[in-house]
Amino acid sequence: ADILADLGLASRRLHSIHGDMTSHDTLTAANVAGSSLIIIASGDDAHNLEAACKALEINPGVHIYIRLYRSGLRKMMNLATYPNLHFFSPYERAADALMEELGAGSRSGDQAEPSA
Repeated sequence: ADILADLGLASRRLHSIHGDMTSHDTLTAANVAGSSLIIIASGDDAHNLEAACKALEINPGVHIYIRLYRSGLRKMMNLATYPNLHFFSPYERAADALMEELGAGSRSGDQAEPSA
């Protein structure tokens, strides 16, 4: 099954990897060498970081967005040497959006009714 087609994102310019994303053969087959942007978003931080490092070996100029569950890992990396690496955590973004919404609600006078 093609996940991009299932999501309505089918395009000759978009590719998803089905296989070991830490394998040079898989990354080569996914045209990492010709890519301008890669999003790495598996559920395993170590695999995401390993795949990103291998993708950079193949294409040092590619911009890579890496999903990290443990966002503290990015603080351990010297990102100044990798300006084209970007990290995101959907959990942090969701928490930030929730806190913003809760803060906006309390500022506007909207308060949740206590539950019975």
